[in-house]
Amino acid sequence: PLLHVQLFFSLAFTLFQSNFAIFSKARLGLTAQSTSYVLTYVGLLSVLVQGVAVGKLTDRFRNQSLIAAGIIIMGLSLVAWGFAPNAWVLLVVLAPIALAGGVLNVVLTTQLTKTVFKEEVGGTLGLSASLQTIAQIVTPGIGGLLSDSLGPWSMGVLGGLLMAWTYS
Repeated sequence: PLLHVQLFFSLAFTLFQSNFAIFSKARLGLTAQSTSYVLTYVGLLSVLVQGVAVGKLTDRFRNQSLIAAGIIIMGLSLVAWGFAPNAWVLLVVLAPIALAGGVLNVVLTTQLTKTVFKEEVGGTLGLSASLQTIAQIVTPGIGGLLSDSLGPWSMGVLGGLLMAWTYS
């Protein structure tokens, strides 16, 4: 089940990451420079989440609860991303995406290593990395197709649907 979550989280999050510049230009008319500033903001948020917040959260909450909360926050935030009307709203929406992404990245890996025998950790992490690689291969094309055929908002909706699929 955790690999199922890993796959669909990877698809949703990589769809967001790999197509962010396309979205920024098509939906909000941001320049390359403005997009780079927004991505720097997301990077700083991710460093804070993974360097500070994850440790405090894992001390306070069970991994299963953090995974469930991360899935919900990521799904809703990706849909909100798809419909962000301007750069200011986008900056607000990106904060929970960075939070959920950072938490899910760390906690899913931790939980995967705890649910298998010690001898299976390497193989399980390799399988997890393979699922992430599959996501990196397919999502740029899917995002471009969606953006051209339906509009940039559709990438956020698909990301939200992929996160909802993790509960199936």
